[in-house]
Amino acid sequence: RESNRSTLGSFFKMEIMHLSCEDKGWMVKRNTSLSAQSSCEAWGGWEAPNCAIDHLPPQYDTGVYWCESSEGQTSPSLYITVTDGPVLLQSPVLPVPEGQNIALTCQHRTSSKLPARFYHDGRLLSTQPSGHMTITHVSASHGGLYSCEIRGDRSESNKLKDCLGTALHVEPERLQFFKMEIMHLSCEDKGWMVKRNTSLSAQRSCEACGGWEAPNCAINHLSPQYDTGVYWCESSAGQTSPSLYITVTDRPVLLQSPVLPVPEGQNIALTCQHRTSSNLPARFYHDGRLLLTQPSGHMTITHVSASHGGLYSCEIRGDRSESSHIHVTGQQFSSV
Repeated sequence: RESNRSTLGSFFKMEIMHLSCEDKGWMVKRNTSLSAQSSCEAWGGWEAPNCAIDHLPPQYDTGVYWCESSEGQTSPSLYITVTDGPVLLQSPVLPVPEGQNIALTCQHRTSSKLPARFYHDGRLLSTQPSGHMTITHVSASHGGLYSCEIRGDRSESNKLKDCLGTALHVEPERLQFFKMEIMHLSCEDKGWMVKRNTSLSAQRSCEACGGWEAPNCAINHLSPQYDTGVYWCESSAGQTSPSLYITVTDRPVLLQSPVLPVPEGQNIALTCQHRTSSNLPARFYHDGRLLLTQPSGHMTITHVSASHGGLYSCEIRGDRSESSHIHVTGQQFSSV
């Protein structure tokens, strides 16, 4: 049967699941116990931008799902569970901002609105007569593993993430670096590993390319040909953080721009930086079109909207920087 549960991470065996990527040209991919880094064409019905999986079997379709661009950039990943048990927990798939409410539903395969027990990190949280509960004004302490129980049958556990989920931190906080600089990378959550894809190496962890002292990764003497690429954090279960495309340039100019997606309505600060001088006049470009010339090399875009997303670069004394992608609302991934 077809599921009508939007953006949920648990499904019963034999349901139908629909997956899609918001942005044109992005592909649904997954890691399961039986397949690694495979695209929808290999295991589902693909008709861009939609992917449908019929008759879900737990052993084949439980795993980590995400969207990926042709350049290797990735969306936040979702861990989707397919269960052959009679009970599942409906909980938010995407990270929940602090202060908001969380709705949980314990669902039985054959009956609805049955009394249910809810658990947080293995401890009994509450018993509800109709199988629904709401956690109000959530904080970081509400993150963790949730499950539920009906008539003695326990659901699989779902992980509830806080607002940002696991993130890759970059120091200095920018997406472009000069050749021979030092870059420090780290993952927020314990046990997650920094990984990357570059033109010379695929799916390599920090030990192979930098100095790893958990949870930090340092790469010295950055090289354009070796270190330009896609970086992310990955858990032992294969879940991934949003990825960052980091550029190492041998040009004399780089652009400093936001590392993380920028919420609509906020401001964006851009700086055009010369390798040897500071506060020089600079031109700023958006998707190849001249945006503005600023006398000190700094500019601010106020109250951004989705139209401000795209590729940005800058120019000083005729030298153009590489381009970096600014995400205003971020790449989203949905399951139904």
